[in-house]
Amino acid sequence: MAPLSASERSRELLRFAEHAFTTLQSSDPVALVFDDIALRRLLTAPSATRASALRNGMPRHDGRVALGFELLRGTRFAGACFQGVRDEPAGTLIGLRQTGWIFERMLLVGQEPTGRVALWVEGEFLWTDVGFGALAIHGVEQPRRGHADLELAVCDVDLGVQRPLDVVSVDTLNH
Repeated sequence: MAPLSASERSRELLRFAEHAFTTLQSSDPVALVFDDIALRRLLTAPSATRASALRNGMPRHDGRVALGFELLRGTRFAGACFQGVRDEPAGTLIGLRQTGWIFERMLLVGQEPTGRVALWVEGEFLWTDVGFGALAIHGVEQPRRGHADLELAVCDVDLGVQRPLDVVSVDTLNH
């Protein structure tokens, strides 16, 4: 079940992105994936079994130096870009029991005193009546300073990623 209004969706997306960011700062990305009980409630039995097996096969890290995540530790959450945002009907290959709202990629952005850090997280992320979670995570990019997609990414939903453009008043130009 998806939030009804665009502002509700944006609020929930932002809440989930911030949660994902802090989770990646300090722990295992697998912590973002729904547990087996939630998977069985959300998905048909074969799809829940597949999602559980994918989660159990994901490489884990302990939040220390693995995957370069130490770069995130000195940053604060600054925004996210979401791609592959769509309504997903029940009964498709994903195996949802009810229609849901899904996105496939998120660019998480952190702010340092001297610039921004970003990384892509790819998977199947689902909105449910209890909030967002991942059905599966397919990849987590190493965080990078000055990530090119901070300027280039085309977002289905952009929450704080793109820098606001400078606005110049016509009066200023005439004087």
